[in-house]
Amino acid sequence: MKKLTFIVLSLLTLSVYSQSVDKGRLQIKGGTGIYFGGRNTSTEFGSTINAGNRSFLATNNSFSLHYNTHKDFSLGLFISNNVADTDTSNFESGTIGFMFQAYLINKSKFNLYLDARVGGTVYEEESENSNSDKITFSGNGSMNALGLGINKYFGNTFGIYLQTGYMRQGIQLDNYKRNGESLNFIEINKVEDVKTLFNGGYIEAGITIKLRNKSPKSE
Repeated sequence: MKKLTFIVLSLLTLSVYSQSVDKGRLQIKGGTGIYFGGRNTSTEFGSTINAGNRSFLATNNSFSLHYNTHKDFSLGLFISNNVADTDTSNFESGTIGFMFQAYLINKSKFNLYLDARVGGTVYEEESENSNSDKITFSGNGSMNALGLGINKYFGNTFGIYLQTGYMRQGIQLDNYKRNGESLNFIEINKVEDVKTLFNGGYIEAGITIKLRNKSPKSE
């Protein structure tokens, strides 16, 4: 009986210390990747004006700081930006918000997690029309994303991550300029009535750092 008790306790101890992330752990992540999909410019998402539906491909950069409230959950803050340049236009958006991660698999050097985030976004775009007029748009809105990722650690602190998922950004314009002149209308629509929706997938990879909440002996 004593031998069986010892074995059970040993297995429980090993399972506790086999977590790559645990309660009280602070994680820092930074990475880059791509954001791709379709964009729709309209007075109501679903009806198009001006540019209408177009595809896009942007660079996606992200930095996050999150804290493990439990061994399989973490809450945090993130900052991200998307940048795209083409022959005739370029745009950039920046987002800051909150994130949540749930660890579906949590091994000593590896974990699989579900990532959800929501935040506020600012947006700016420059382009040229068929008359070579310089057009500038700007606005703000919201972003939400849902993804699946993996962390692979090479020690107790440093590792890499790979994450992919779905991202949506809804922008309401508040400024429109043509050749430096501010205008109140885009075609027949008031500037504040025009919305741009980015809708698509993202893939990013980067470095992850977990700061200890235990001594090395307890790892």
